[in-house]
Amino acid sequence: MDTIFITFEGIDGCGKTTQIELFEKYLKEQNFRVLTTREYDGTEFAEKCQNLLHEYGDKISPHTQAFLMNAGRRDHYEKVLKPNLELSVFDFIVCERYMDSAVAYQIHGQKVPRDFVYALILGASEILIPHMTFFLDIDPKLALERINNQNQKDYFDNEKVEFFKSVRNGYKRLSNSSKGIYKNYTYDNYITIDASKNPNEVHKEITTKFEYLLESIFKGFASNLKKILN
Repeated sequence: MDTIFITFEGIDGCGKTTQIELFEKYLKEQNFRVLTTREYDGTEFAEKCQNLLHEYGDKISPHTQAFLMNAGRRDHYEKVLKPNLELSVFDFIVCERYMDSAVAYQIHGQKVPRDFVYALILGASEILIPHMTFFLDIDPKLALERINNQNQKDYFDNEKVEFFKSVRNGYKRLSNSSKGIYKNYTYDNYITIDASKNPNEVHKEITTKFEYLLESIFKGFASNLKKILN
């Protein structure tokens, strides 16, 4: 049985971590085997790359930052994603951020040349395409309000609202063009979710759309499918 690879994307402050926690609990309640991971600190080396970005980010160019991010991305791909997808020990691998973050943040946000970023992504992830991507869409002003109420900030959290508007537009472009492939069937694998609602409402929208995709694309995926859909 194949492992289904799911990613969660969106600008900082959209609620990815919360929704992944709720989604993981939801899947495990159906007795599915689930691996959750984070691209930028999903391995020891990737975490060290992220720490270097925090320490030296304002001292190095966006191009150099892109090399550092994709070094961590490659290590995560080699040690977490690729082996677990090949072994199919888990029913689902759920990843917070993936290569779409590089496109949205580095190309649209930082204005790093497209060809440069895509070349790095190709080397880092070999263009492994997720079966589903949940794009948690939110107005940047609301997202920044949420960020300002958090004690712990990520690397890009000090950017201005215009930066996050550009990143959001990058995600929207991806949502209009991204396609998934399962058993030679091509389908729309980008699911846009209104992340401005309260967490329980957002979770409900995610699971509803997830169940629809399971039923329409991945029929017969697992013995517990009927339990989820009924």
